[in-house]
Amino acid sequence: MAFCRYCGKPIPDAAPTCSHCGGVQAVQSQSARAGKSKLNFTPVSTLFCVLASLVLYLSEESVDQDMINFLIGIAAIGIVCGIICVKIEEKKDRAANIVFILASILLLITALARGA
Repeated sequence: MAFCRYCGKPIPDAAPTCSHCGGVQAVQSQSARAGKSKLNFTPVSTLFCVLASLVLYLSEESVDQDMINFLIGIAAIGIVCGIICVKIEEKKDRAANIVFILASILLLITALARGA
């Protein structure tokens, strides 16, 4: 049982407004917060790695070493983050994280090949 922020009378935990005074309860209850889904950046990160690999692979122009080093760093960070996410995420998200790791490895291999 929670209490109204305005009149102090008892109200149900998930009540958006007070049934006594009509005051809007701005603070969400724990059960309301648990129902929200979290934002997942794995698809966007995977797409970035794949597109960067394709552009780097198909580019006929020379690529400067700073760009190669940047992409190698991004790929390394992606691999580490992907491994961490596979360890801590739910089972339904593991496949997406494994694809992200593979895309990061693809970017790393492509950047290393272009840098040689």
